[in-house]
Amino acid sequence: MKLSILIPTHNRSVILARTLESLTGLILPPDGAVELIVVASACTDDTREVVGKWRTQLPFPSRCVIENQVGANVARNTAVQAAQGDVVLYLDDDVCVDPSWLVSMVDAFDRHPDAGMIGGRVRLWWEAVAEPPSLTPTIRGLLSEKDHGDQEKQLLGAGDAISANLAIRRELFATVGPFNPNLGRCGQKLMGSDETEWLDRALGRGIKMYYAPRAEVKTWVAPHRMTLRYLTGVAYGNGYSRVMAKHTYGPKAIGRGIVGHTFLVGKGLCGWALAVVRGRRMQGVEHRCLAATGWGGLRGILDRVAMRRPSKPEVAPGPRIGDQTRSLL
Repeated sequence: MKLSILIPTHNRSVILARTLESLTGLILPPDGAVELIVVASACTDDTREVVGKWRTQLPFPSRCVIENQVGANVARNTAVQAAQGDVVLYLDDDVCVDPSWLVSMVDAFDRHPDAGMIGGRVRLWWEAVAEPPSLTPTIRGLLSEKDHGDQEKQLLGAGDAISANLAIRRELFATVGPFNPNLGRCGQKLMGSDETEWLDRALGRGIKMYYAPRAEVKTWVAPHRMTLRYLTGVAYGNGYSRVMAKHTYGPKAIGRGIVGHTFLVGKGLCGWALAVVRGRRMQGVEHRCLAATGWGGLRGILDRVAMRRPSKPEVAPGPRIGDQTRSLL
């Protein structure tokens, strides 16, 4: 089995270097070729030089592909076009990869020959900031955690896996098509539904997806990600993108969407007020995020009805190692 590890990135060379360093310790499968492709999406920093620096230290061939257009899904499509592997394995540029990650992915495909996709475990990497007490599952999800326990299982929902740690049989792109370039993170725009929309199409065609807990990565929690601005921005982008990702959106869907997202806004604001009165700060943050999801969905409905292009979601501060941005949590 030929394997292609694909990492899209945009102007995050310092963080990318840490991910590449973690790949130097990978245990390689006894059979099969491995390659690494980093797609520099409209990068103006030294991403290409960083990839070149680590090329000699990685246990497999690596190269940097230049993509002039910004956008996570644009970069993912460029990566799969450049890949030679039978299986492509997507990683985010801010993860620390467990040494057994790759062999665990291969083992999962061997145990589940009917699998088209394998979603690995994604845990949070608490290094730059301390883990707050009583962190809720909702907030963990907004920080990109995907942990379904210690047992392998079939995943039935498109939101059960994430592109921070996702393996796909390359042949599926001929059937499912490419990632939607109008969805997903674009620079610092906190859009969502990028891999979710693609997985929804795949699952809708009867393609099976499994969870491999031993194929684990940790995603770095930068200080700016622990701010209320960032978390509500992600929630807003998720709500907006879910509406924009729908292939059809008729009058009934519009009506249900208005009612449903208005309910989220009201529930979130009421829950936030109650949490403030009770002094439950973390619950208050979660309810603020719920309200932001509703607002994002309502804005998405407005743009769909008006047939407008997606509006710009909230922008988070650029991540920097050692960033001293004050956490609001």
